[in-house]
Amino acid sequence: GPARKANLEFTTQRVDQGRRPELVGGGLIRSMGGWSVVKSLRKSGLFEKGDERILGSGGFVEGIIMQADEKIKHQLSAKDLDKEAVAIINRECKKNKVNIEALRSGSRLKEVSRLRTTLAL
Repeated sequence: GPARKANLEFTTQRVDQGRRPELVGGGLIRSMGGWSVVKSLRKSGLFEKGDERILGSGGFVEGIIMQADEKIKHQLSAKDLDKEAVAIINRECKKNKVNIEALRSGSRLKEVSRLRTTLAL
């Protein structure tokens, strides 16, 4: 509430300033001085790392992406998650002496239902 009201007041007071070049564009392009500078650097073979989600220099952007990559390395991919789920289901079926086909079927046997409940949690 109060933050929205303050933002609306701030915006309303400054709308008459129009477009300001220093506030147009984003991230890499603006920080390097515009498209002409970026194009000339590319022609000379120099490339700067950029990501529209991250404001900052190429080095800063690279550091953020490396940190994100490190975090992602510790997460399982969808394929790995599927393999892990299948392994857990097989292990629990053996442990509880429940046939996996019975688990997949609509069986209402007590031990099958109990195992489904356990796996769902």
